[in-house]
Amino acid sequence: MASSMARFEGCSLLALKDMPMPLEPPLADLLVRRGYVETGGMPTAWRAIDFVDIEGYLAGLSAGTRKDMRRKLKAGAAVTVERITTFGDLEERFMELYRQTRARSEWQFEDLTAEYFIGILERMPERAFCTVYSVDGEALAFNFLIRDDRQLIDKFFCMAADRGRPYNLYYLSWFENLRYCLDNGLQRYQSGQAYYANKVRLGSQLTENTMLFRHANPIIHAVLKRIAPYLAGDDGATAGAEE
Repeated sequence: MASSMARFEGCSLLALKDMPMPLEPPLADLLVRRGYVETGGMPTAWRAIDFVDIEGYLAGLSAGTRKDMRRKLKAGAAVTVERITTFGDLEERFMELYRQTRARSEWQFEDLTAEYFIGILERMPERAFCTVYSVDGEALAFNFLIRDDRQLIDKFFCMAADRGRPYNLYYLSWFENLRYCLDNGLQRYQSGQAYYANKVRLGSQLTENTMLFRHANPIIHAVLKRIAPYLAGDDGATAGAEE
């Protein structure tokens, strides 16, 4: 189906991104037969919701991390937290926070537009939402999230660094997302890719991923196949979170 759609759209390069490893043998064999080439992928960080409340979660962390989290969360008393399903009047502010966060990041992924975020919210009204973190009426951060019946996926956390950092908004959002999972009976919180050291410190596991691709032009495909081992970058495993 994906190949047919790619041909219909005139796409010459087809890629399967973030395929969890190891691939099941039938799927792996099929992809090999169809000429797909494997290249490196970034792991996915996730945390099982195997605790009944936040105190139970904290009890599973190291003593040092537990103490640090309790200290950090005290700043959250001044923060207003709100969940929304449309950007509304905050569109310009959210895009400003997104651009600021992207400019600070060592990882330069695609540059997304407001239409990307708005389109997901409009097309997935029961599955996509934003959590907004404000102080004195000023939005300092927003967290763009998607869920299904089993898990919550943290897609983007965007923050005004200078104003947001004193309130430890990254950590506040982490605990807010865990509470959401508990309140909605979700079994897993997926916190995404990059900045793994801090996520592991907070109890996440890492699932190895791979990416596979195939180019319609045999010559270009042969070139890409040769250079594929050099396309995978550092996975950011030692980097910390934006606090």
